[in-house]
Parts: sequence; C-alpha cells; structure tokens
Amino acid sequence: MMITPIPPCDSSTNNRVRDLHASLSRCDAVTSPIGNNQIQGETGLGARDWVSGQFSKLSERKARNFLGHAIGAWYRKLERPQVRKSDHVIHITEAFCHQTRKWGRPSDRTSVIINCGAIDAITVLERENSWAKRQGLIQRKRFLYSGTLALKLNPNHLVALARSLEDTDELIVVPSGVGADYLASITKKIPKLRLLPLQDIEQFAMVLASAGVFVALIERNAGVSSMPSKILSYLCAGRPIVLATPQENFSAQILRNTGAGVVLEPEDTEGFLNAAKMLGGTPETKLGTLSKGRKYAEENFQLKKVASDFAEDFRKVV
Repeated sequence: MMITPIPPCDSSTNNRVRDLHASLSRCDAVTSPIGNNQIQGETGLGARDWVSGQFSKLSERKARNFLGHAIGAWYRKLERPQVRKSDHVIHITEAFCHQTRKWGRPSDRTSVIINCGAIDAITVLERENSWAKRQGLIQRKRFLYSGTLALKLNPNHLVALARSLEDTDELIVVPSGVGADYLASITKKIPKLRLLPLQDIEQFAMVLASAGVFVALIERNAGVSSMPSKILSYLCAGRPIVLATPQENFSAQILRNTGAGVVLEPEDTEGFLNAAKMLGGTPETKLGTLSKGRKYAEENFQLKKVASDFAEDFRKVV
C-alpha cells in the first residue's frame, strides 16, 4: 500500500477527522487485511476490521493445486476469526461482502467505504511538464505504467506493448516489486521500454501527467480479490486507461460505468495492444476520457465524506 500525504484540510474536514480519530482511540484494533488476531483487548470496546484484500481467495486462485488450497486454508484460518470477532467490518468494495457473509458476518455489521485516490495531490497538469523535460521525454505517444508489479500482476502485456510500438512511441514503466526486476533484466533488448525508479511523491502528479495513456494489469487469478490503488490515481490524473482484468473486478466496473477507459480480459494481449494504440492515437477531448475519469474522482474521492463515513461507522460500536 502506498501512503500519500494528504494536503491541508478546511476546518469542517478537520472536525470530521478529529471525530474519526476520537472514535478510533476508543477501539481495540483496526486491521487490514490480516493483522492482530487478539481482536478483543483490555477495554472490551469495539473492534473494527478494515478489509482491503482477501489473501485466502487470492492464494487459492493463484495456485490451483494442493499447495494453493493449503495456503488458502491457512489464510482463511487467520482471516475468518478476525472477521467474525470484529464488532464491525469495513470493506473497500462490495465484492468482498459475499465472502464475509459466508463466514457468518451479518449485513448490518458490515459496510463498504470505497478506496479513494489523493485527488487534491494529483491534479490535471500539462503533459510537457518540468518532470517530463528532465527525463528527456520528447513529443511522442507515451504509455505509462506506475506502481507495483507483484504476484497478482503479469508484466508480459507491458513487454508485448513495448515491442509493438512505433519508433516515435514509448512505454514508460515506474515500478516496484518482482515484476520490476524482471523488466530490468530485459529492458536493454526493448528500446521502446523505458524503466525508471520510483519517483519522489512530490513529483507523482507530474509523472502521471506526462502520460498520454495509462495501462494497468490484474491477473485472472486475482479476480475480485484485488483493488489496485493505481487505478484511483490514474482517474485523478485524468488520462485514458487501458486495463486488463477480469470483468468482475471493481476497477473494471468503474471504467465501464464512467467511460474513462477500456477493459480487456487478462488473456487478451492483442486486444490490450489495440486498445492502447487506439487511445494513444485519438485526442482525449474527442474521447472524453479525461473529463470522465476526473469527474468520477471529483465526485467520489472526497475526504470530507470518507471521514464522515468512517466516523459514523465507528460511532455504531463505541
């Protein structure tokens, strides 16, 4: 999880955040997604479980064999008691509710507060900004991937995209994780792939603004068990998005409902390449993806509302 500094808030937001902090201080535990199993502490007051991922489901899907089921069973052993002993569970997506209901969590003790991007920190900036100039990026079609390349992600789509680009185009990848190591081992063989280290958070908005098209990946095995924050950041930055993911993933639902990008099945490499090139060759104003993605972010990524929702949920158990 990447933690982004939150810009100063106005007085009304500060009041809500203080209410939330006061509620948190009277609870025993806030865990995400697997944490302290000693849910009931000395005070006996409310315990809260914030579920941002389900490792048991992801493990089973990733390795569909005895080992995968064994790992999934182990994580269920950790996750299920934590969920059942909490006074209230907060999910980041409706998709997680089905599993916790199966574990005996009543609907009236479960709520959903959607993850949000740092909309105040990630503004819509010019593509040819100072960061882009320092990196020597020239006027060309730019595709950008920024964020973790981990277990549930497959970098082969990025490799295929880079290899398919015209001489004037470029794929910029600013990654971390095991996938970053893999790309680093082959980047010299792919001239259209530019691999950069993670950038300072102060530069993040300009990094995103330098793109013409964002690309993102979620493997089939991840299913609904993954909600990548990079998609939320992409929406804030207001650029078209090409996402390879299972259709049931919440990120896919956002893009389909808003028209902020194109969603392809994880195995559809050709479709992924075609969508990226189509978006890269079409003015953003014609597609309307810039305004649609940013509009969704402005309507849904409001710290005031999120703080109020959290505070209200905590008041129910304290």
